Amino acid sequence: MVVGYHGQKVGLFLLNDNNVMRDTGRPDGRTANQLALIEQAHSQSKKIAGSANIKSVGLPIDQIVNYDLANYKLSLCSDFNLSEFMEEAL
Repeated sequence: MVVGYHGQKVGLFLLNDNNVMRDTGRPDGRTANQLALIEQAHSQSKKIAGSANIKSVGLPIDQIVNYDLANYKLSLCSDFNLSEFMEEAL
């Protein structure tokens, strides 16, 4: 999903737990590299003058939902705040 945030164009990628370090909540090296390649490709593309470069951000799925696959339970995290996440990520 591409969103605008404080004058920046942000590509927000929802990452499953396999692509996120559990201890840091940040994308692993492979995923971080893929996000960087997206930013680089966008900056090198022919874009309309005045448009902002995209900034890629990985959002761990477990910050949005709590899930228990063994018991088939899924619930939204009541304490998730997208604005706070974006402040930390950017």
